Parts: sequence; C-alpha cells; structure tokens
Amino acid sequence: DFTFTVKNRETEEKVTLSAYQVFQRMNNTQPIDYERQPQAESQSAASPESDNGWRYVSVDKNAMIAKYDDSTLFRMPKGEFGEYCYYIPNSLLRENEEKGTIRVGIPQTFNVNLLNRNAEKEEERKIDMDADTYVEQVKGKTAQDYEQYQKPSDERKKQFEETKKKLLENVPQEMRDRPNWVVVRTKYNGEKDKVEKYLLNPHTGEFAESDNPETWGTFDEAAKFASENGGVTLAYALDGKDGICCIDLDHCLDEEDKLTNTAVTVLKASMGCYCERSVSGKGLHILGKTQGLDVRAFSKDKGSEFYQKCQFIAMTGDVQNGANELRNIDVMPVHDYLVSHHDKRTVLTGAGKGVEGLSVMSDRDVVEKAMSSKGGDTFKALYQGQDLQNNHSNSDMSLMNRLAFWCNGDCEQMLRIFATSGLFREGKSPAYYEHTAIKAIRDTTSRFQPKTQAPVNNKPIGNGSGKGGK
Repeated sequence: DFTFTVKNRETEEKVTLSAYQVFQRMNNTQPIDYERQPQAESQSAASPESDNGWRYVSVDKNAMIAKYDDSTLFRMPKGEFGEYCYYIPNSLLRENEEKGTIRVGIPQTFNVNLLNRNAEKEEERKIDMDADTYVEQVKGKTAQDYEQYQKPSDERKKQFEETKKKLLENVPQEMRDRPNWVVVRTKYNGEKDKVEKYLLNPHTGEFAESDNPETWGTFDEAAKFASENGGVTLAYALDGKDGICCIDLDHCLDEEDKLTNTAVTVLKASMGCYCERSVSGKGLHILGKTQGLDVRAFSKDKGSEFYQKCQFIAMTGDVQNGANELRNIDVMPVHDYLVSHHDKRTVLTGAGKGVEGLSVMSDRDVVEKAMSSKGGDTFKALYQGQDLQNNHSNSDMSLMNRLAFWCNGDCEQMLRIFATSGLFREGKSPAYYEHTAIKAIRDTTSRFQPKTQAPVNNKPIGNGSGKGGK
C-alpha cells in the first residue's frame, strides 16, 4: 500500500505511483538506464559556481583539518564564521586541477552544518548554512585566510599535556626511544554511537600507514604535532622488527571495572608485563616481547587478539598493574594460552585467482550474491581490483567492510574471499589482512540475513461459517 510521489524538476509536475508501478519500472534496470542526457546549451549553468541544481567551489587545502573514511573536516576562513568548522562527505570532493585546492560540489538543497570548535562543550554553537551562502563564504579564500585557526583550544592542549605526562611516566623506555609513533585523533560517530580513532602522520597530518615507517615519527615529533593540532594521544606502530607484541582484550571491563574470565586468565598468565587500559577505558593492552609467535591475530573464541606487526596500538599510559617492563612472553604461561586459543597461521589459497580461486561453493555464493545485490556494482569493482578510494589501503578496507556484512562476520571466510580479489597484494603481510578484517567486523555492525520462505498457510480464510473473520 506504499505510494511514491515523483516530480519533474523542470516542470514541477508531480505523479503518484503505487509500489507495484515502481517495481515494474525499476526491476532489472541497469546503470546505463540512469545516465542523464547532456543539457542543451540554453540550459547550461549561469555561472561556474552553479550547474543543474548543484553548487561548485574550489577550497584552499589549508582549510582541511583532517580526512576520515567517509568525510573531511574543514575550517571556515577568517571573518564572521572564523571559529567554525564543518564536514563535507568525501563523495562530494574531487582533486582540483588548480594546485593547492579541493573541488567541492554540493546540491543546492544541501545544508552545511557549522560547529563552533572553540566553544566549551555545554556551549557549542551550531549554524546551518545553505549552499549558496557557503560558496560565497569560501570562494576565493587563500591559505592566509585560514592561518589563525591552525591551533587547537587551550583546553584541548591541556588535556593532551596530561596524557603526554602519563605516557612519559609509564610507557616502557624502549618503546619511547623508537621512531614508531603517530598521532591519534578521535571523532564521535553518531550513527554507530562510538568514538572512532584516526591515526595521523606526525610530519604531514595525512593518514599514517601501519606498514610504512615513512609515515611514523619519533615520540617527541608525534607529541609536538598532537599538541599543536588537536591530537588526543599517541599510537605505537608494531613493525615486527623490535620483537614487541601486544595482546588486545577488547571490552573486558564492565561498568564496575569487573574483568571478564578471559581477562583474568590472560592477566594472571602474563603477570609482570606492561598493561594499560585502552582509549575506551573498557579494554586492556598487554605488551611484551616475542621472537615471532606465528599465530592468527584473532582467537578461535573471539576473546583475544594478538599483534606483532602492521598494527597501531593507541597508548594511554593508564597502567593497570603497575608494571612497566616488556617481558619475554615466549617463556611465560601466556605463551601457552595464545598457542591454544589462536590457530597457527596458514597460507591463503587462491590468491589473486578471482572467483575461480574459490573452491568452496558457499564462498562463491557470497561473492555472486554480493555482486547481484543493490550496490553490487561497487562490490564488483572493488573485487576486481579497482582502487575506488584513490588509496589502496582505504579500498582494501572498503571491500573488507562489505565482506564483513556478506560473510556475517566470519573472519576466515572474509580472508579467503579477499585473497582471491584483485585488491590482494602478495607483498603485504598476512597480519595486515587479518587486522583489516578485524576492524571491518568491529565497524560493520549489520549482517546479511538471507530471506526465508514464509510457511504456507493451508487453513481456510474466515471462521468456517462462510463469513470473513477479524
């Protein structure tokens, strides 16, 4: 009984269609069916800033504060709205031919939500700005128009200095002496009701890469960047060369700080190792040394994770057990725990062979179903190896997020399927793909639920008297 109201943009004429009428018109359509015809010369945009209901403007790159998975945070230029910042979805941004600028394209009906980033939390000020006003405010602005808003508030600086003090006092010296540090920024995701972490290169402010040392820095370099640019803490990059490893116990503390049974077992088996609370306050990181324990990053019971390379560990200095040593876990009881709970790593078969590399029919079913579904064109492009995010690691994450949905969070199946995709790179460490899969499972909370056939109701309609029942 659902109805659709469709409108002709040019004539404003409206038509009401039933659900079945929409089904008849849209079922089995292809992308080519939605390509718009080029506008006639007489209908072309009146100015470079507007075209067919869209507004375009070039924004200086100095306006960009940080780039996240789905959106980019910008600051407004000096003037009436100088203390405000705003997010633009990445799908509306393009690299510009004009050097040092970003092309922003937004629908005329789009509202840019401005937030006063320097106000106290209880006094946050918000403004909804229409597309035309936004274009006028940022058009033609240069780097000089953004200079005075590079630094975070004094309150945020103070908060980071307190965190830095704990890091200096508690994090093992061996870790602080190595150039494996990056900056952590956080952003609250309202849709997922969680605080998301973003790891930044302390030299450039771009995203740091867990397997690229050129995107890391020294502890002092990372701390300086965080203090000057609004970082909340620092993260250490495990590189597999220093022997440092981490046991990650996620969500192992409840509201009353009571430990789960797994956490009690692991803490007892690793007594004396450096242990701190995670950024969320609900997890624990236990750090030690190993000569190379070749096991899966994820445990069979999903109770623990083990990292020794290609992984960032966000540090807090919030010590749980008072120890600050990196002890050799290979000679400790926790070694036996890891071996018994984490499967030994095996070679991923079918690497780079495409769908033909999937020998298990259920794996092929997953890929074929995902490709034929709504949004299947994107899945297919990623699976075939297209770098849709213009960043190979981000495209890896995008495909793995989709696999988390279609595989119902089955990490092993996700890894098997990803290995057959065009995005798979043999030079990457197996740990890189395991960590990507784990993050995808955490971030993608929805799961594919196959439709079940409704049971046939053979009972006669009505109450048996020939008259309809209620």
